[in-house]
Amino acid sequence: MTLQELNNLRKYPIEIKQLQERIFQLQRQTESATQMLSDMPSKKGNGDRIADIIASYVDEQNKLQRLIAKRQREELNAMSYISDICDSQLRSIFLMRFLKGYSWTKIANEIGGGNTSDSVKKSVYRYLSSKN
Repeated sequence: MTLQELNNLRKYPIEIKQLQERIFQLQRQTESATQMLSDMPSKKGNGDRIADIIASYVDEQNKLQRLIAKRQREELNAMSYISDICDSQLRSIFLMRFLKGYSWTKIANEIGGGNTSDSVKKSVYRYLSSKN
C-alpha cells in the first residue's frame, strides 16, 4: 500500500461531509419550491426547476453511496495491510494516522515515551519506503 492510498483514507470523511451538506441544501430547495395548486396555469419553467433540483438530489445521493462504499473497501484493504505490521507501536501509529485521522502531534502524545511528531512521522515513512 502506498502513502497516497493511505492518505486518501483521511480525505474521505471531508468529501462525505461536503456531499452530505450539498444533499441537505438540495433537500431544502425541494421543500421550499412547492407549487400552488389551482386551476390557473403555473408559471412556465417552475416544474422544470423542481425536476432539476430533484435530479441533482438523486445524483448526489448516488455519489454519496458510491463514495461510502469505496471508502469501506479501501478501509478494509488498509486494515489488512496494517494488521500485517509486526511492530505493535507502528501498527498503532498507522491506525491513528490513516484510519482515525489523527495529527502527527496527537499521535506522538498518545504514544508517549518521548516520541515527537517528527519521530512518529519518520517511522511511518521509513516503514513505507522499506516495503517498496
